[in-house]
Amino acid sequence: MIKLTLTNNTEILINTNIINKVESTEPTKIILQDGREIEVIESAMTILNLIQALTYRNENNP
Repeated sequence: MIKLTLTNNTEILINTNIINKVESTEPTKIILQDGREIEVIESAMTILNLIQALTYRNENNP
């Protein structure tokens, strides 16, 4: 899971396995696999970096 901030400044944890795509808009829009949309203040690049870091930790921590 990664921690993100909704546009109302509420912090959430989201399972990266349910993210379908991330749109680089203002605010950033995350589209989930079930079609729901979440708007967050983090940039698409920040979200990508968080997901990559999580993936790296999971792959290198037996």
